Amino acid sequence: MIYLILVFLIFAAAQMAINAHRQRIINRKQAEQNNQQEEIQQQDIENKIAVASEKMAEEYQDQNPPN
Repeated sequence: MIYLILVFLIFAAAQMAINAHRQRIINRKQAEQNNQQEEIQQQDIENKIAVASEKMAEEYQDQNPPN
């Protein structure tokens, strides 16, 4: 009877270890996806700033032509 309980406890510990490992893999993948999304958002912001800067420069040139 004691052996049966020990086997059960060992099995339960193994299941917990497997589940923890799976969760770490899931968390790592989610972190990678979040990093990729942040990089894309940062690039989008930088592109929008560049486009706005170009438009402002063009408008300035239009309003203040060189002599």
